[in-house]
Amino acid sequence: MKFSLSDDVLRDMFRISSFAIPENELVFVALRGCQPLEFGGSDFRNAHELVTSPIDYRHMHCTIGQWQTGTGKIAVFVGSSVPHITAVEAHLPDNGNGVNRLASGFFAKVPGMPDHRYFKGNHGSDRHLAFRNETKLPVWRTSDDTDFEGDDRFEFEVVYDNLHCSRQINETASYYSSYGCVVVAGKEGDSGASKLTSELGPWKRFLDNAYRLDQYYFALAIFEENEAMRTAELGYAKRAPTVRFGSRGLLVERLQAGLVAKGYDIGSPNPDGLFGGHTAKALRQFQLDTFGKNGTDMIGGPSSAEALGLGWPNNGGEFDLLLQPSSPAGLPGQAESDPIASNHTSDEAVAPTALTLNPNLTIALDTGYKPLPGWQIRKQPGASRWDVLFDGNASPFFLGRFFEYNGYSDATTRGLARTTSHEPRISYNPGDWSEFGTWPELIYPTAWAESNACFTVINAWDRAAMTFGFIQLAAHTGDDFLPLFRRLFVEIPDEAKTWFPELDVIAGKLCFVKGNAYRSLENKVAPKDGGYTASYYHGDLMGFFNPDRYHTNLKPDPEELHAAARWLMWTVNSRVMRSMQVGGSINNVKSSLMKLHQKILSTPAVRAKYPAGVDGMKCDLLSVAVAAPHLSESHLPMVLDALLRSDPIEAIRLSGYGPGGRAQNVHDGMLKRPVLKNLVYDFATQQPV
Repeated sequence: MKFSLSDDVLRDMFRISSFAIPENELVFVALRGCQPLEFGGSDFRNAHELVTSPIDYRHMHCTIGQWQTGTGKIAVFVGSSVPHITAVEAHLPDNGNGVNRLASGFFAKVPGMPDHRYFKGNHGSDRHLAFRNETKLPVWRTSDDTDFEGDDRFEFEVVYDNLHCSRQINETASYYSSYGCVVVAGKEGDSGASKLTSELGPWKRFLDNAYRLDQYYFALAIFEENEAMRTAELGYAKRAPTVRFGSRGLLVERLQAGLVAKGYDIGSPNPDGLFGGHTAKALRQFQLDTFGKNGTDMIGGPSSAEALGLGWPNNGGEFDLLLQPSSPAGLPGQAESDPIASNHTSDEAVAPTALTLNPNLTIALDTGYKPLPGWQIRKQPGASRWDVLFDGNASPFFLGRFFEYNGYSDATTRGLARTTSHEPRISYNPGDWSEFGTWPELIYPTAWAESNACFTVINAWDRAAMTFGFIQLAAHTGDDFLPLFRRLFVEIPDEAKTWFPELDVIAGKLCFVKGNAYRSLENKVAPKDGGYTASYYHGDLMGFFNPDRYHTNLKPDPEELHAAARWLMWTVNSRVMRSMQVGGSINNVKSSLMKLHQKILSTPAVRAKYPAGVDGMKCDLLSVAVAAPHLSESHLPMVLDALLRSDPIEAIRLSGYGPGGRAQNVHDGMLKRPVLKNLVYDFATQQPV
């Protein structure tokens, strides 16, 4: 069946679902079960003709739209918002892990909820230009058959379902690349690119439309099959309202009240009008208990309301009557012009609308802030060693000692050093992180070389200014340190604000905030101490954690001491934060692995020996090989040469690359994990198996 998609139809779909329409933004929309009549991607227009096309998990039977909410114009592209059947089948033996179907909903900045928007960034192991999502998302997983049904496992987890290209330019082909991500027909561009390079097909146009904008975050709405067609035919006035993930307001509150009355857990004792992960789980279980697996879609509407004994509007007209300020069923003070307004707020939802960008704001960590009662940094008597003390702890925690490093040719650097020999010592043990599969084993040799596999190592004495954690996340590059801090403030904002209240994520960037002003820390500028720099150095970020890397006064800066102490105690007190360190470190090493893979395939002599690149490579070898480019891509030629030797592991060890006996340390770390000899890397699943 053919129908027309327009600004009016999309606005009706958002209103009927209690989704707030972002003003003057480019919004992404995924419409399941329909395709644009014109393939190849379209221009922005007032309306487009679509045709219904049922989901079959083999063809791209979705329309992925870009909606300019300010102008009302829409561009449409062929794509998919469900995984391909080959990915589903491949992961059935693994209990469905690694592949999912994203639930329909609104992934946006909803007042009162965490920010679930997508942002500009690279995707996957090949790091092609895409739109990333690093938040918890509602997903289905199947382990019994290839259908996603109501009795399949439902999770609300961080799954890294991004929006990327399908790696298939032919829109009618029976294959596309997706393990659950939303994809658009086309071919990816160069690895690690920050702007358009060699993309092909509709994906190139999709990227160009969004990347040429200053906008960094993008909301995504996903609708199920036939919803767009029904809205085009019936309009808002005749369609029954529904609520789902990302909805907010009166109907969500009513649904939550019904679920609580029936004994289902919505995550809080009282309804709040916000349809998040807890409400999704509660509604899913109620529907499964009431309607069975074929009646479970996690969308609240008339059927669910009737089963819960709730009154529910039959159409948009009746919904509008409920929202009149005079209506006893409406929320206090709710205006007709805002059909999804709510009088509920949440601390984690405070938006930076009252903040003003000030590029001249002085960046400085607040050394007077006390994250714990009785907090103080104390120098040990007669020694260049420091402790952190706080109430409720009988003994001080050792923070570090003052250390000089003479390994650089230009100048001596100095600063705080905390090694593995001091308590509290939290070891990085791969067996503790089974939620990441076998990847924690593969990164262990790198972790051993960086920190003797210890979470509580701190280095503020080298050019990086500040380096934290078991894999040594460094402030100067921004490659791993910045993404982790962004995730911490998005995923666990309460914890992050407890330990670093001066920081926040604003418009997708880590920023320093003081009063009503803010300034980005994601600037490739020289450090303010006037010392060594390079084009990729993030001087503002470095200066926040450690203003002076040279310390000619022969003592650490107060900022450096307090930053290190906060990080240390946060690490000790939060397994969630440590888990996010592990996940971020795995992603970082994955990037190095992909660079190694590409170099192998592009070097004829090495490719002759390893025709599949890293695919099928034994993980004892791979673990020591990937540790070198993780340190620096300049070590890739050495690794390629070693791979041609009769004993490549020994060749890498004897190369002596890196400072401090790194090559030997990586080798020692590999020997500590004998399981690596029994694993090979599977490129299809991107896991050691």
